[in-house]
Amino acid sequence: MAFDFRDTGQSHRSGPGYSTGDMAEDVADWLMATKATPAHIVGQSLGGLVAQELALGHPQLVKSLALVSTHAGGNAWRKAVIASWVFLKRSATTGEFTRAVLPWLVAPAFYRQASQVEGLIQFADRNSWPQDAEAFARQAAAAINHDTKDRLAMIQVPTLVLVGELDLLNPPRVAGELAEQIPGANFRSFPAWPTCRTSRINMRSGSRSSGSWSTSMRNVFADADRFRRHPRRKSR
Repeated sequence: MAFDFRDTGQSHRSGPGYSTGDMAEDVADWLMATKATPAHIVGQSLGGLVAQELALGHPQLVKSLALVSTHAGGNAWRKAVIASWVFLKRSATTGEFTRAVLPWLVAPAFYRQASQVEGLIQFADRNSWPQDAEAFARQAAAAINHDTKDRLAMIQVPTLVLVGELDLLNPPRVAGELAEQIPGANFRSFPAWPTCRTSRINMRSGSRSSGSWSTSMRNVFADADRFRRHPRRKSR
């Protein structure tokens, strides 16, 4: 199952001033409403920030945690990058915005096939539920203000931190620091992988899978299941 955060997809458009903690409350309400707990949680990018808050605020709902291409709180550089994207989103079409930010989100090898680049831009342009600039700005503000560094030691669920070696926004050093702050967390860096391309939370309840999962997500859940059985093992 995949969850559309407030201000994205078919979910409602929110008012200003919410946090990643508020977004985690939305996820908690959804998990309880669907009776899909405890669940394996995979959070990518912004979804990873929300997943941290979910594990901290509602540990009983989380069976295991996979944090993909994410961090525990941004520095001035990261905040400036996100702020620049907000400025761009307000002044560009969806296609122009996708083309401008894509180099941050994919590895250099992705650009070897021009048709692949253009196809992704066209895919974004055809989004049936596009995110407007102000909705993007509200989510960006939540990401900019996220900070769990002083609370990560309270996460007690089996945790797997994944990152690509070519990730520009959340490089292995940043992901490694996140893993070091979570008791027993397993860290894995994949060669030649860029950052994750979406910001979302995925959920699987128990051992059952709902919906269509990519190979990469199935691998994430398999790693989380193995780590649940051996929570103190670390790999670098």
